[in-house]
Amino acid sequence: MEFKSLGRDEQQYILFDVLKRSSLFIPKEIEESTAKDDIQVQIKPIVEVNYYRTLVGEKFKYPMTFTLVGYDTELTGVKAVLYNPINITEHGVFFIVDNTTWEFSQEEKDAVPKRKEYQRDALADYSWLPQKLKKKGYKKLLSTIKILYNDRGEPAIAYNGKNGPTFVDYLENVFPNTKKIKQP
Repeated sequence: MEFKSLGRDEQQYILFDVLKRSSLFIPKEIEESTAKDDIQVQIKPIVEVNYYRTLVGEKFKYPMTFTLVGYDTELTGVKAVLYNPINITEHGVFFIVDNTTWEFSQEEKDAVPKRKEYQRDALADYSWLPQKLKKKGYKKLLSTIKILYNDRGEPAIAYNGKNGPTFVDYLENVFPNTKKIKQP
C-alpha cells in the first residue's frame, strides 16, 4: 500500500503518529559551522507487544499474522499481514487504537508491578487490550478480514467494514461495545 493511495484522514494519522514519536536532539554546546550536522531527529522505535498467526485461504493456505504494536506506554494499532510465499509479497490492514478506550485506570496502573526488561512488557502494563486480543480478539479480527483475489489468483486482504472493504480503520469499529469499560 502506498502512502499516496490512502485517504486524507489516514495520511494525517500516520504523519501525526510519526511526529508524536519524534524528538529533536540539539547538543548543548554547538558551533555555528557544525550546527546542521549535529542536530538529529530521533524517532522512538515501534515495538511488537504480542501477535497471533494462522493460515487462511480457500485453494491454498497463506500465513496471516496479527500484531499489536506500540511505543513507550502508548499502543498504536494492530497490523494484519497476509504473506504470499509464492510471490514473496505481503498485503496488510491496519487498525488504529484509541488508547483512552483500552487503558487501565490510574489505580489499575499503580497496582501492576512494572516490568522494565522488555518494552513490550511495559506496554502491556498500561492497557488491557493485549489480554483481550489474546483471549478472543484476534479471532474476532480474523472474522472481519476479507480475502480478495486478483485476476491471477493472488491474494490480498481488506477489512470488511460497514462502508465496504478498506485497509485502515479504527479497532473500536470492530469492537463497538468497548466504550471505556473496565478490565474484565
